[in-house]
Amino acid sequence: SSGINAEYGEEKGGVVEDSAKQIEAEKKKTQKRGEKMNVKMTEFRKELDLERELNSQLQENQAALRAQLSKLETGLKQKEELHEREKQSLQEQIQDLMFHIQSKEAIENSPYKGEIVDGQLQTASPSPSSSSSSRADQTPKKRGHKKKK
Repeated sequence: SSGINAEYGEEKGGVVEDSAKQIEAEKKKTQKRGEKMNVKMTEFRKELDLERELNSQLQENQAALRAQLSKLETGLKQKEELHEREKQSLQEQIQDLMFHIQSKEAIENSPYKGEIVDGQLQTASPSPSSSSSSRADQTPKKRGHKKKK
């Protein structure tokens, strides 16, 4: 029986030894897997930090571009207003020139051209009855009408 126990003990010791080797192998695999995961986690952290930095820079650039756009829009609006004022001024000058040209043509085609050019245009004197009436007499008078309240 002692031979069997010794043999059984050797078998049991061999199983324990095999088990210890398996546990050691699993431990090494787990450690390698943990190290790989740590490496990946470090890479992901670096990538995350890079993404955060890029995001921050993009937000700063966006704010700067918005400010620049606002400034350009303001400048454009001012230039449009200036352009509109200049356009109105030019239109007024054109109207003045057209009036001058039409007046000149009217004088050229007038039967009184000689008198107008020489400044000898004479008008008929006003009639005595119209000169004696005052401006107040020319305006119609309102009688008996009171303002409604």
